[in-house]
Amino acid sequence: MLLIVVALGWGFFVTENKTAIPEPSLQPVIAIGVGGEPVPIPATQPPATATPGLGPGTAYRIEGVVVDVLGAPIPNVCIAIGPNGCQEHSPRTDSRGVYYIDFPAAEVEYDLHWTKDGYKEFTQRIKPTQNQVLNLVLGQ
Repeated sequence: MLLIVVALGWGFFVTENKTAIPEPSLQPVIAIGVGGEPVPIPATQPPATATPGLGPGTAYRIEGVVVDVLGAPIPNVCIAIGPNGCQEHSPRTDSRGVYYIDFPAAEVEYDLHWTKDGYKEFTQRIKPTQNQVLNLVLGQ
């Protein structure tokens, strides 16, 4: 499998509503590569505009960075939520490979699909109960 999920080396900041949200630009992340070797992911650059805090009606944020097997960020990876595939309104990674998705407080499981032409799709079922970091290495 060419995808590894890692949550090492990321910091968190607290929003005005006292919710800790992952902050992708604080420290480098170490991922595990296809052969079990560590894959360093450089610290991301700050976004051009501040990432918004959780808005009304949202309770949890899943955030992370998507990189290739060499650790380079992959921009414009679509994160499809549910079975309908990538849509115009689907979240995408930015130029740094960073994405975030906010979820309501609900007892619901979501199927997330990270897709981009030229890379293998990765699917993960999640049931958000807290803010979390989900970093991915996509293979070709």
